[in-house]
Amino acid sequence: MQVSNYRSDNLAYEAGGVDEKPAYDMSLTAILGSLDSGKAYVESLPELSVDLINLSGYTPNKQSVSSSIVSNAPLLRKINRLGGGTMSFEYDSSKGAEFYGTYLVEGNAWPAGYTFVNGILDFPKTADARLLQNCLKQRLKVYYNLVNNQEYTIFSYAGNAAGVSLLSIGTTFTASNS
Repeated sequence: MQVSNYRSDNLAYEAGGVDEKPAYDMSLTAILGSLDSGKAYVESLPELSVDLINLSGYTPNKQSVSSSIVSNAPLLRKINRLGGGTMSFEYDSSKGAEFYGTYLVEGNAWPAGYTFVNGILDFPKTADARLLQNCLKQRLKVYYNLVNNQEYTIFSYAGNAAGVSLLSIGTTFTASNS
């Protein structure tokens, strides 16, 4: 009923001008209120699947089930020296994590004044550090072109739809080809 009222009031407003605007505004407010309450009802239903939402004729705005809490930063399990300035880093899985990321800093410390909040790393303007990032979803991270005998520190994080973990404690190592 509200849809037909809105349509007829909209047509009357387009044809009749300013005199028909109050009726149109009331119909618009009524239909928007109904849509909002319908949305609130659908979102409050427990364990709705994407298939059920599609079957109902709606379009889901999220395609995956997410954890309700932010994951912890993953723990480094193994460092592999692959030769030619290439090394890989294998991490344990972190409960609820959907993606993993790492930062590799040449040297053994972050520049003073950095921040890492909600997955955003911000170095100060004065930072003079070589920073490499691997943001692929997998727990195995590979870095190329590392300088032989150079010290590096690697930090990790994990995340899901609820957010991004804090950075892990850094692990310092020296790059080598063997």
